[in-house]
Amino acid sequence: MFPAVPLRRAAMAINRRNALLWRGHTVALPRSFDPDPLAYAPFPREKAWFGPRHVVVDLRNLAWAAYEPVPGQNLRVRLARWGPANGGAKICRETGKFACKTHPGAHRILRLHGPGKRSNLYPIDCANKRICGHKMPHYMPFHRDGTGLHGDRWLVGRNASHGCVRMLMTDARWLNKRFAFVDMPVIVEDY
Repeated sequence: MFPAVPLRRAAMAINRRNALLWRGHTVALPRSFDPDPLAYAPFPREKAWFGPRHVVVDLRNLAWAAYEPVPGQNLRVRLARWGPANGGAKICRETGKFACKTHPGAHRILRLHGPGKRSNLYPIDCANKRICGHKMPHYMPFHRDGTGLHGDRWLVGRNASHGCVRMLMTDARWLNKRFAFVDMPVIVEDY
């Protein structure tokens, strides 16, 4: 166990997972710890952008980033926060079809849900989704089929969801409560 929360968060972000470790598991750690939470980001610190704050999801790098406008500069945005993310599996394990891949492209947040949201689709063998539907805290749908961003207890270090973008619970809560708004742009890069 890591003694400091910032070092623990950095290790989860670098390894793109927060799942349990087992004997013999290899974990990447920085040689020297940088207290700046943006130090290990696979995204640029600043970039050109002509709009409001937005989220970028890079499923090849298993990461997401939130960008906000730079004060006084209308055409630039800066990295506000980033973290690990898992997208949809290329093939659904229940059906064997290619239906679980997260939709790449430009989208917009359709709605903001609270911490008690549950899936009304998965798991498939669940009869009463209000009781046993997969928990999706701080769910923010961005596609008409229900695909969206949400927190999850376990990020496994690979794209393994049914299409949604899973994030650390703390990241999803921050994004939902302090950063996102309805109609906010979400750019999902293909993988």
